[in-house]
Amino acid sequence: MMHSKIDSNHIEVLEKKSPKKKLKKDKSNSRCSSPINGQLHEEPLSPNWSVLPPDIFFIIFSYLSPSDRASIRVVCKTFQRMIDHPSVWRHKVVYLCYISKYEQTGMWTLLQSRKIERVMVQRMSDNDCKKLRENLPHLKGLQILQFQKYKQLRLLKDLTELRQLRLGDCTKFTDKELVTGVTIFQHLTVLELSNINMLRDNAFKQLVRLKNLEELTVRRCLRASSMFAISGMGLQYVLFRLPKLRCLTLYAVGLSSDELSLSFTPPKGRVEPPRHRPGYYPRYSGSKKNAPFPDIPEEEAPSIQKLQLQSLTLTHSLSWPMTEEALSQLDTVETLCLNSCYLFRRRDLPVEDVTSIFRKLINVKSLDLASTNCKNTCLEHMPGGLESLDLRDCYSVSGIGLQSLSDRAGPNMKHLGLALCNRVSNHPLSMLHTMFPNLETLDLSSCRCVTQDTLAKLLKLEKLRWLGLRGCTQLTLEAVQKMQEMSGNRIRVEGPSLR
Repeated sequence: MMHSKIDSNHIEVLEKKSPKKKLKKDKSNSRCSSPINGQLHEEPLSPNWSVLPPDIFFIIFSYLSPSDRASIRVVCKTFQRMIDHPSVWRHKVVYLCYISKYEQTGMWTLLQSRKIERVMVQRMSDNDCKKLRENLPHLKGLQILQFQKYKQLRLLKDLTELRQLRLGDCTKFTDKELVTGVTIFQHLTVLELSNINMLRDNAFKQLVRLKNLEELTVRRCLRASSMFAISGMGLQYVLFRLPKLRCLTLYAVGLSSDELSLSFTPPKGRVEPPRHRPGYYPRYSGSKKNAPFPDIPEEEAPSIQKLQLQSLTLTHSLSWPMTEEALSQLDTVETLCLNSCYLFRRRDLPVEDVTSIFRKLINVKSLDLASTNCKNTCLEHMPGGLESLDLRDCYSVSGIGLQSLSDRAGPNMKHLGLALCNRVSNHPLSMLHTMFPNLETLDLSSCRCVTQDTLAKLLKLEKLRWLGLRGCTQLTLEAVQKMQEMSGNRIRVEGPSLR
């Protein structure tokens, strides 16, 4: 194995650099006691990195950026073997811009030696699909940014170990073509369909064939046609027939309040398909490739009565409050993203109806309310165990709202985002160490009230490790550097002139 080769080469290098005679001489000229046998040995003047075992280097190299790994790889042959070891590339995603250009550069041999399991491709031709299938048969994750032909998924059907499939652009395909190609991979656990232009209930229901699905993402194209018509009953059919589903992301699906609540409400009973007289077959007026799928038998997709979602994202998808019965199905959610939802901008609804989702989902620990214009009154009803909150571009939030948030979840808060919250004045920013003493990350980008005095007060946040100051025009580079020096460089600052 490659690991044994690295160890042998590593030992050979040590033997060449430290001969036996020199080792005996070093033992005789000792200066400090050894914890093993009480003998003395000479302290080295500089650290000898070659003494470290290869496993330590694998851990260090795994945290480096791709450019840094490329630089270290050309230092010596020993480092080259270590960089190419599979331990360094575990859980890494390799980006391949154009596969056809790498045919004569030994790329496939290099990827095989590193045992790459996840690949992101810009675009693929039929020939590229065959090369990917032949050279990386154990691929587990695949992301295609520009999807050209749905038949290309059939060329990849031999990837039996594929678990994650992400399709970046699906605007050119019908719902039947898309679902037919996706359901080939029966063992998928992660599925992402982005920029969908056409998707109807009959095709969407076929996703229940992916019984091992744990994460589902559906992103509707903002310029989608009227053929994007997922109903609440269709979404309900899929959610309550995927027992392992834990993460759900819906982007601009266009459901009304009643349909969205229906999708999270358990089915009351079995829905019988429409019956026709004997010898009658419904005709489809469209082309043959867009003909509807046959109904799935109830035995193949039995329904469950309780959802077990842990992460829920409803970007551009929540405009009205959901019913209590629907919210009771979401009580296991810990990560909630309501980015750009119109619900919190409504003035025709009482605060109790708007904030009912916060009072019911008491287990939420991470909440994203960016671009929702969340009011101060909404912060009075936050979950008590909240640890992370993003209020980016919520220009109605002021110091009063932060005080209400502190009363609800002040000691538990670890991550707080206040970018573009210009109504938050200098005084509440100076009191953050009393309201949220356990903050670890804080984003104050584009806040006009951040001054040099504010930075001095932020030093009282003893657990602060990251601070965002991009777009803070009243700060100078010298003031930020002085803050870092006073904190002993424990705070990493990202600003307009810092990296």
